[in-house]
Amino acid sequence: MEKDNPGVIMLPPMLYLSFLLLGGLLEFIMPAYIHENMGETLLGIVLTLAGIVITVFAGGQFEKEGTNIRPNLPATKLVEDGLYRYSRNPMYVGLTFVYFGLAFAFDSLWILLLAAPLIGIMHYGVILREEKYMEKKFGQPYLDFRKRVRRWL
Repeated sequence: MEKDNPGVIMLPPMLYLSFLLLGGLLEFIMPAYIHENMGETLLGIVLTLAGIVITVFAGGQFEKEGTNIRPNLPATKLVEDGLYRYSRNPMYVGLTFVYFGLAFAFDSLWILLLAAPLIGIMHYGVILREEKYMEKKFGQPYLDFRKRVRRWL
């Protein structure tokens, strides 16, 4: 019997947290700073707060629509309202804002450098798998949604 979920390699919040912890460990072992000043710290705080708000609102839209937030559970509805009118993945946009925000707020070059492999893993190990699953599950309505709305921003 075929599973009714996209088979992502890891839950996205855990993936982001893993990279944050790895960056923190590298920072502890071999400190590497971006170039701390108040502007970057403020930028980090703003990005982090914006990311939290985006993630919470996007997750709330899933709850409002009555579908599962966790990508290891079946999708029961295609969500196209709220922030999903602008991005097919606003929760991932929010998590990415939080990630970059924390890199700047903590002045961590390691966390910043690890963003590239993190986003690559998100793309290939999560997003592309979800897109394939959603196309199979929802068919033409999902394909139309993909044509109208960007993947990220």
